[in-house]
Amino acid sequence: MAFEDGNGKHLDGYDDYQRTLNTLGDMDAMKRIEEAKALADSMYTKGTLAERNELLTCLDAIAQEITELEKAFELAAIELSHLKGNIVPFIEHIEHFTKQALEAIRKEKE
Repeated sequence: MAFEDGNGKHLDGYDDYQRTLNTLGDMDAMKRIEEAKALADSMYTKGTLAERNELLTCLDAIAQEITELEKAFELAAIELSHLKGNIVPFIEHIEHFTKQALEAIRKEKE
């Protein structure tokens, strides 16, 4: 996005934008979301129409990514539940054979 007016001078929000970019990696996720909201708000109110439209396009793309991530997490949860359903009987099966093997070893020692 361009952060300059027609004369090549930075818009008021430019320094905030740069500062935010420089510190995003140091914050936890919720704080980053709040900072991004504030940045988007600042850019939307101070930016040109083209910048606003670009911002809205970016926000749409982010919303789409979040939706895709939610779907992926739902599928992962289903897969984990299936795995849990399969692993528990398998572990019980191993436990049963281990007990039988230990019993056979004890009998052999006697």
